[in-house]
Amino acid sequence: MASLPNILTIARMAALVPIVFLLIDGGPGARWAALAIFCVAAATDALDGWLARRLNIQSTLGRILDPIADKVLVCGVIIVLTATSDVPVIAALVIVIRELFVCGLREALATSSLAVGVTPLSKAKTVLQCVAIVLVLIPDPALATAGLVAMWLAALVTALSGLLHGEAARRALTERRRSLSEEA
Repeated sequence: MASLPNILTIARMAALVPIVFLLIDGGPGARWAALAIFCVAAATDALDGWLARRLNIQSTLGRILDPIADKVLVCGVIIVLTATSDVPVIAALVIVIRELFVCGLREALATSSLAVGVTPLSKAKTVLQCVAIVLVLIPDPALATAGLVAMWLAALVTALSGLLHGEAARRALTERRRSLSEEA
């Protein structure tokens, strides 16, 4: 369905392409432009959901694409920043692996009609990842340490969030098995 919220969600994923080219260019002007595009794209994360609820046009496609768009944007930018040596490889791996793990976990749970919801920690994780990316993207040597610390903090919170999602999924599956065995 071609609704404004879904268009914004798709645009968030598409924003990765110019950001990649700008970061590969490497100049300070290109970096500022990449930062501007990232900030606008990241802002659409809140805007698309708000519009869908406000206009009462929530859709299955939007619910599926929204978390994917978040992960494409954040993980894509972090991977490029790793390639440009702006983000430590281990921090990037922790973030990317967690995001893929949780996507897979949600998909696996959905086949059992189970779900693990978005938690306040997950929302904080996303905000922290975006703040870390912004700090890393700003071409100011005075902020380099702050960006590095923020990225490691984002990796730590991301890992914790992934562990909590894994535990919640384990509990949901255990409860499902228990209820099925009681019915039998």
